[in-house]
Amino acid sequence: MAAVVAAPATSLLLKFGQSLAGAAGSWVFKKGLEAITGGSDLDKVRKDIAFIVDQVKDVKSAVDNLSNQLSDALLQLRSDHLKASLTKINTHWDTIADIVLTAFDLPKELSADERATKLKHLQNRLVNRLQECANEVPGILDAIDSFLSETGGNAFLRQATQQALDGSTDFLGYYGKMKTLILGYWVVVVKGISLLQMAADSPDARFEEGAKTLERHRAKLLQQETVFITTVGENTIKLAELVLANPANDLAINFTDNQGRGFCRSHGMYGMIMIWVMAPSRKWWMYLDNPDALKTSFDVASSYPVRLWEDATQHHLIFSGSQYEAVEEDPEPQLKKLSRWYIKPLAPGSDRYSVQYDSIYAGKFFDRAFLVTRDIPRMGDQLRRQDTWDAGNDRLRFQITHWPN
Repeated sequence: MAAVVAAPATSLLLKFGQSLAGAAGSWVFKKGLEAITGGSDLDKVRKDIAFIVDQVKDVKSAVDNLSNQLSDALLQLRSDHLKASLTKINTHWDTIADIVLTAFDLPKELSADERATKLKHLQNRLVNRLQECANEVPGILDAIDSFLSETGGNAFLRQATQQALDGSTDFLGYYGKMKTLILGYWVVVVKGISLLQMAADSPDARFEEGAKTLERHRAKLLQQETVFITTVGENTIKLAELVLANPANDLAINFTDNQGRGFCRSHGMYGMIMIWVMAPSRKWWMYLDNPDALKTSFDVASSYPVRLWEDATQHHLIFSGSQYEAVEEDPEPQLKKLSRWYIKPLAPGSDRYSVQYDSIYAGKFFDRAFLVTRDIPRMGDQLRRQDTWDAGNDRLRFQITHWPN
């Protein structure tokens, strides 16, 4: 499930935006179903086509299941006037796949005349469908593109990203909601492009402008992905996809304050161990508190706290119980479990994050308090705790990016 969510539009286009099974399927549409006469080579073509059909069904099923986890408020943003058009593309694609596979699966005991008659009938049905696709699908894809590429305060993506962010505790849940929402459209767009490729491959469909139409809609899909990345946040998407690719692994990060200054554990006055804010940045690590939750599924409605630790000291970041209520790294392994944080972008498209504590102390001490840098007189800037959010306070803003290899 996580792999489906992390799939970019480009990979969907390369994998499914061709004739059925790519070159193998293209041969079927160019030659026509009446050319299916049996043999080991055609058995392989049939197997390749069936494999792609099953994969497309699996992806659509996964996206549908993920969509069921979205809030009603997010789902209501989807355009009702596009529902019939989306259904039409799905129906065309499924029907054409059924026609082609039926041609391959005709009973072997049929006589040559019976086989020829059935293949001719199936070919006529296929050509009629492909001509419908050539006439209808470009307009449907244009309508989807206009909806997804709309600008302004009431644009679909702008409203959706804000609602998804408001309904999430962390960057992973936010990304999952938005990617699920957009995949509901992209899967249909890719199937529409596949239908146009089939029509262009078939001489009988007479889709002479097919090559230019395909080029236009492939470019539009890639532009939709660019708009999605910009609107959701390029850095947030990168972090989320790196985590989803290896949910059980620690991710090296560049963890700094709003000005790009790093954090270092060191002794302060009176022998206290503090985390100081200083340049340059230092390597930290981030990992999921519960990576098993992503091994078999990805619940986009759930929360995904992470743990943070400094590379140089291998100590985890927690809120301490000292009178100074400072933030410090805990060297005791048995207390490592106290290190749970929600990292969340400050706004759609932003590359700045809030870092909020998810307390599992008895009594929930410090729960939902925020990490903040604070200037301590005669001591310098340190990491501390702030109980409430202040949007105007830049000291509550942090940068978190993938540490370069």
